[in-house]
Amino acid sequence: MASKARGLNAGGSLARRRAAARWAKHTYVVRILNMRAKSDPLEGAWQAKGIVLEKVQFEAKQPNSAMRKCVAPNTPVYLSDGCEVTIKEFGNLWHSGEIYTYNGAKKELEHSKVVDYFSLTEKEIEESTAFQLTTDTGRQLIATGDHPIYTNNGKIDLSKLRVGDKVVVMPLDPVKYEVSDKEILTEKDVVVNVPEGSNAERVVSELKSKGLLPLKLDNPKLPKIVRLAGHLFGDGTLACYVKKDGFNDVKVIASGQKDELGKIADDIKALGFYCSEIITGHSKSLVNIGGKERVIEGDYNLIKSGSVSLFTLFRALGVPTGDKANQSYGVPSFIKEGPLWVKEEFLAAYFGSELEKPRLKGKTFMPPSLAINKTEENFKSGMSFVTDIVEMLKDFGITSKIRHEEYGRRKSGAKTYRTYLYIDSNHKNLANLYGKIGYRYNQQRGCLAKLAFQYLTIKLRHMEKCKRAYVEFQNLREKGHSIAAITEILNRAGFNFVKKGAVNYWVSCGVKDVEKLGTTSGFIGFKEWATEATAGLGDGLVWETVTGIRQTKCDELIDVTTASDNHNFFANGILTGNCVRVQLIKNGRQVTAFCPGDGASKLVDEHDEVMVECIGGRKGRSYGDIPGVRWKVIKINDQSLDALLKGKVEKARK
Repeated sequence: MASKARGLNAGGSLARRRAAARWAKHTYVVRILNMRAKSDPLEGAWQAKGIVLEKVQFEAKQPNSAMRKCVAPNTPVYLSDGCEVTIKEFGNLWHSGEIYTYNGAKKELEHSKVVDYFSLTEKEIEESTAFQLTTDTGRQLIATGDHPIYTNNGKIDLSKLRVGDKVVVMPLDPVKYEVSDKEILTEKDVVVNVPEGSNAERVVSELKSKGLLPLKLDNPKLPKIVRLAGHLFGDGTLACYVKKDGFNDVKVIASGQKDELGKIADDIKALGFYCSEIITGHSKSLVNIGGKERVIEGDYNLIKSGSVSLFTLFRALGVPTGDKANQSYGVPSFIKEGPLWVKEEFLAAYFGSELEKPRLKGKTFMPPSLAINKTEENFKSGMSFVTDIVEMLKDFGITSKIRHEEYGRRKSGAKTYRTYLYIDSNHKNLANLYGKIGYRYNQQRGCLAKLAFQYLTIKLRHMEKCKRAYVEFQNLREKGHSIAAITEILNRAGFNFVKKGAVNYWVSCGVKDVEKLGTTSGFIGFKEWATEATAGLGDGLVWETVTGIRQTKCDELIDVTTASDNHNFFANGILTGNCVRVQLIKNGRQVTAFCPGDGASKLVDEHDEVMVECIGGRKGRSYGDIPGVRWKVIKINDQSLDALLKGKVEKARK
């Protein structure tokens, strides 16, 4: 503490101290340096004119009189972990869960946390009008009429969509996300798997501090753990080296394409562990296949984590350590006995490493396969692991076959055997594979899987339609109608793909197998279809055609607010708000302003001259439920926005 000022100069000393102390006070600094005006785009004024640069969509944190863009409670929300829940069920998960969002500029899918979850009041529901949207694949969405949808004509309110418009869709058939408090990993399990020479107490303490022990099915980090485990069973590995001093040096190693390794690294960091930058190199090995020596070489990319705790976690969960060809293992029991979403996460990550990408022969998809190699003494273990996968696939409605053969000899001279898994190639089987599971940590295969699922879905619907047309043909033929009359009646009934030649063939030759009707003939090829269906989109998204739009009633309406700047999510619809981006005339600064009132943003066009003012006067704050928006539009082209909304005046043009 400073000494007291004394003597003749005490007054001056006190004055100087007070002057110096003022600068330690934040409010004094802001006032003297005029920082509020300097940082304020309106430069201290509470109104300013500006030119509209673009209309943007910005989410409200709570519904209000101008924002009622909500969806029905049974609307599925696509979680970033590849599962789905209804938006009503999402109310229990939104604090910790992430959902898919789409970055239109980068044409990429991204993950986003949710910052708010809300529903409309009974009065607001009464004042709102709900509509039901149906697309050509049978996809449906019920939402308020002002809910904007991404279409081929830009963002359009649901109520203004028309039959024939195209909407953006992420083609998936995700499994339902379910949780329970079942414990899958205990402290005892961890302790017995700590590497020799490591401090078990420290490992347990670290896992507890990161929320990973005890590990239960409702742990929000479990999806990342499961898919990382799936990768470690495939292209990754748990490496354990014995040092000269007898201690173990452990590594969690992931390998793959550089972009995918970035996603794996993100998941490892999300668990709370460090991992290395991407390491690249070149490898070369000599193997004996069928009595012939063969050189296998190529570049590799990998990342490593030297965390003993992370290594122990995966080891305790049943991930094999070291050379998998020399190990006996099966699919961990907590995965085999877990809910569908756990199996999906594991299989998708494993398939991203091992399963062939979707392949076509003409218009038909070939059966994808994978293979694992085992030394002779571990051959039965390989069969057991693949059998576990076959049994899990059955839970998704997917059938498959197993085949094995002697493969070759390793450098050490050990004989190896290869076990193959073939996925049956019927349309429904592959649609289940690509729509319900797909590929994780492999973007190229993942995009192809989405497109294959969409193509197969359209094809299956076409086949069902062909079967219905054939049944109707049989009824008409029994009634004695001619070929020309049958063709005309079928075309009028919506079967306009049935031509006279096809009816003539049915009459003269019949149909041996009704289930094969429409499989190839008269159906667009995959590449041609994909070019048109994905035009202007990315990351496996497609266009679907609107086949129906009608007014309906909904007793409950719910929505969410994403943290992402994309401000959208996949529920077959997009949540947005009403704002415009304005460039101020006085200084060229840009601000985002709120348009108060239902339909207000529709009155604003690009290049309009608008008057904006601070919300709440000179010391304006953000509009309570619209984070970061501190200004609102009050005039458009010198006309009152309120008067325009009430229809008292017509909008003037500049």
